[in-house]
Order: sequence, then structure tokens, then C-alpha cells
Amino acid sequence: MLLLTQFDQANLDHAARLQSHFPAWVVMYGLYHRTFIAFHAGDPRECRIVEAETPADLWDGMQQAAAEVWRTSHLLPSRAHPSSGTREVRQFDPAPTRPMEVVT
Repeated sequence: MLLLTQFDQANLDHAARLQSHFPAWVVMYGLYHRTFIAFHAGDPRECRIVEAETPADLWDGMQQAAAEVWRTSHLLPSRAHPSSGTREVRQFDPAPTRPMEVVT
């Protein structure tokens, strides 16, 4: 039988609330180490894991990781520019008004 302290129960509740705010994440509170951990459940090839001792720190880490996931997943493929020989990477608008095109 597992006995929970009020501290542990409160942190389990915090983890459940964080889970409801971030549906693309699996959020848990580890009773043994008394830490929060979150796994990004978006792209299985790049699962982001965030660990923190407080719910606020986990929230911050999840927001940073989510922004990084969004940023890296929304980059257009690089394409060599014919005149300069350099590679150009462009980021697209998440809600475009017209189809996006690669500019060369």
C-alpha cells in the first residue's frame, strides 16, 4: 500500500494540471525522486524530455522545448542559392494566407 503525503498529493495534482494544459506531453510526478518529468509525445524521432523539481520550472522547460520543437519542425528545407553558393533556411508562418513557396 502506498501512502502519500500532502506534498506528494499536491504535486500529483500539479502534474495532472500541467498534463491538461499540454495535451502533446505526457507529464508525471515521480514519487521516489520527487521530481516532475514530461515527455513530448509529438514526433517519436525527437522525443523531448524535461525534468524539474518544481511545477513552475517544468512549465518553463516545457514551453522552451515546445518552442524549440515548433521552430525546428517548421523550417523549410535548405536550398543552395545559385548566385552566392550559400545555403538559405527560411521559417514559414504557422497560419499562412497563401501556399508557401521556396524562394531561390
